Amino acid sequence: MTARCRRRLSARPPLGGLCGAVLLALAAVALLARPAGAYLDPGTGSYLLQMLAAVVLGAGVALKIYWRKITAFISSRRNGRGDKSQNDV
Repeated sequence: MTARCRRRLSARPPLGGLCGAVLLALAAVALLARPAGAYLDPGTGSYLLQMLAAVVLGAGVALKIYWRKITAFISSRRNGRGDKSQNDV
C-alpha cells in the first residue's frame, strides 16, 4: 500500500460521528414525515400571546433586578479599566 492510500483510509469520514448521525436522523424525519391535518383553534393564538407577554415581563423583571450591576459594569468600562477606583490616584 502506498502512503497516499494509507492517508485516505485513515482519514475521518466527511460526516462521521455524532454530527453525521444527527444529520441522518433529521433527513429521515424530513423525508418520512406525513401531513398531520392539524387544526389551530383561536385559543392557540391567545396562548402564543400569553407566552410573548410572559417573556417580555420576565425580561423586564430580570432587568430591574440586575439594573445596578449592569449600570456599574457599564460605567466602570466607560470610566477606565474598572479595577481602579478614583481614590487610587
